Amino acid sequence: MDLSALITSVHTKPEIGHTRQKQYRRLRQRIRTERQSLSVDDIRQSSRQICQSLAQLAQVKRANRIAYFHPNDGEIDLRLLPTVINADYFLPLISDAIRPWEPTRLFFQPETLDLHPNRYGIAEPRFNNRQVINPSLLDVVLFPLVGFDRKGNRLGMGKGYYDRTFSQVRRGWRSPYFIGIAYGFQECEDLVPAQWDIPLQAIVTDKEIINCG
Repeated sequence: MDLSALITSVHTKPEIGHTRQKQYRRLRQRIRTERQSLSVDDIRQSSRQICQSLAQLAQVKRANRIAYFHPNDGEIDLRLLPTVINADYFLPLISDAIRPWEPTRLFFQPETLDLHPNRYGIAEPRFNNRQVINPSLLDVVLFPLVGFDRKGNRLGMGKGYYDRTFSQVRRGWRSPYFIGIAYGFQECEDLVPAQWDIPLQAIVTDKEIINCG
């Protein structure tokens, strides 16, 4: 079954629970495999286009604090963004190595040259409690995606880090603007969100900007 057929099959069958989770695991793996097959030139070209598109968004242009991510697993490379948008940039850290007694979530610290790979091989800063920012103070958060639909629902790696981190933030008086980052081929049809999933307000791909409301 090709990728487009698999994406359609996941969303046209009225299955729930364990069966849907199993289908999403298959969908996740197929999209990741296609993403990993991209050439360096393909990634560079798509990344440049996405950074240029982000620079046109009003929410990004007026942002003072932007959280983004360094690429892994064939993801879009956003490291060009600081050269086109002047802001303070923050990177996520996984909390489980720092506070293993707490539910796993993300900390955000200023970007630095002193980065090291976490247990997933993703570059992150070394933990410094004095530099951790409250997530509610971020203006824009750029989400890495495995899949997405046009309603702002997203398919991630399945660990729930972003959902746990921002679930409380969204209930407060101030919340960042959430933007998903992906290649156009990662689009899915009508993903079914869990009740704890954080919806996106916009998605930027190498093909278009999608406003999700």
